[in-house]
Amino acid sequence: MTSARRYLTGMRSKFNHFATWLPDEKLQLGDVGEIKDGRFHLATTLERLKIRFSARPGATTNWEHSSGSDVTVDLTLPDRPALSVAPRFGATVRFGSQGAFLFQSTGCETSVIENMAEVGDEILFAFRRTRFRPEWVVVDRLVTTQATTIMISDSSQAQIDLVADAPFDRSQSLADRSLGIRVAGWKGAVTHFVACTALTPMFGVSRLRGSIVSGTRLEAYRSETTLVDQGALEPLNESEWLGSLAAP
Repeated sequence: MTSARRYLTGMRSKFNHFATWLPDEKLQLGDVGEIKDGRFHLATTLERLKIRFSARPGATTNWEHSSGSDVTVDLTLPDRPALSVAPRFGATVRFGSQGAFLFQSTGCETSVIENMAEVGDEILFAFRRTRFRPEWVVVDRLVTTQATTIMISDSSQAQIDLVADAPFDRSQSLADRSLGIRVAGWKGAVTHFVACTALTPMFGVSRLRGSIVSGTRLEAYRSETTLVDQGALEPLNESEWLGSLAAP
């Protein structure tokens, strides 16, 4: 199993959201594009398609997750330095297998498009006029963060050494920017984003129903009546999202 696939499936299992890949790519509510190999490829936006939507923000909280026992975090206890030397605070994160990952984030907020019924009608209207492609999806749910730390091991044994400007304990997040955490060094291959601001690490999408795209129900939708009760949109399933990412 590739490192990317393990991270994507692990985050999906925990939070029931699709994880952004690469983790530092910035998405926005109303983005429209295509999912290929587990990655969102931007094509246009609802705004550019002249489809209006309204967003509803969620509560702000901290999220964290890891792949399990193959990830350990050991805090660095400072030695007794000379009076003229500042103490050294930090942590060592160790990974015991390929694809092991750590995700910690502060200030997470999940925003959703709250008028999806109307948006679905407009998307179908655009599809009839060949302005919305059948393979496109729309980002209708988005997680934004104040700061995020993501580490993914690309080798069977790896570690990252962190240093900080302030002491911290296990109750604090490795994404907390007030600690001044930064990477001091690493062993093995590790993809890492430490205390990065304003990431959008998770999202949700909807698309036109397959029966509409295939034409089996187009006859029923040719009137200009509303389609709320008949459900023009459907969620993307996990197998289509992951696509051809390498499996074991």
